[in-house]
Amino acid sequence: MYGILEATSSHSTGKLLQKTLRQAVINIVEAMQQLATDLRLQGPQGSKKQLQSTGNVWETCDSVLQLSRDNKSLVLLELSSVAAMVKDALGEIEEALRTDTESRWSELGDVLDEFSDDAWTEVDRELIAPCLGLVKTAKACLKKVSAAIQTNADCCIDGHIQHLDELVDNVQALSPAVDDLVCCLYPPLDKDAVRLNATKLSTAVNIVLHFFRGSYFCGAADEEWINFLCNAVNHNLDKVKGLCPTLNGSVA
Repeated sequence: MYGILEATSSHSTGKLLQKTLRQAVINIVEAMQQLATDLRLQGPQGSKKQLQSTGNVWETCDSVLQLSRDNKSLVLLELSSVAAMVKDALGEIEEALRTDTESRWSELGDVLDEFSDDAWTEVDRELIAPCLGLVKTAKACLKKVSAAIQTNADCCIDGHIQHLDELVDNVQALSPAVDDLVCCLYPPLDKDAVRLNATKLSTAVNIVLHFFRGSYFCGAADEEWINFLCNAVNHNLDKVKGLCPTLNGSVA
């Protein structure tokens, strides 16, 4: 416990590591408080609730031993977590689109589509395509950044650790931006909402790409895929804007 507290007070550990270790300590303290409450209310007779509380204390203590002790490992875990959420959101909307397509092959599906607001039109699908392109670009961005961090990042210099912390702050904006965009792609589509959330996601992806480009863990070989993804973001966003003009008819 003392070693953990000492680690959280060290500037060289980085913000993400400090936050993770502090939360681990809080979890242990809360588990011990619950056990103490159970003992006070029920006595040391070994009730089921007391045994559960005891097991929770052991579980939280054991979890500390599994924690990463450097920012690089934690950043990679965070990138993996965000990538999984983006993948899930993309998978759900793609599955819904496949199911909708299959229903159109049945006579009953054709009849229901005529009276339902819960079916996509061909115009909707044309708009959805570049939106999914933006989501796939976010997914690719996370994959490429993770690979670069694995190869180039270190935790030996405070400035390098700070770069990792800042990268995580930027990356954490991707998952909610993806969720917001995907959620508004379900019928009936609100084109204003689609345009707004597509713009927000493109901004979030560009922030990650531009930050990565200026970081120490960006190598010369990374320039090609950064440029490719930047162009993909702009291309897909331009398509969305073209299909969702503003009230005055502008696509800017």
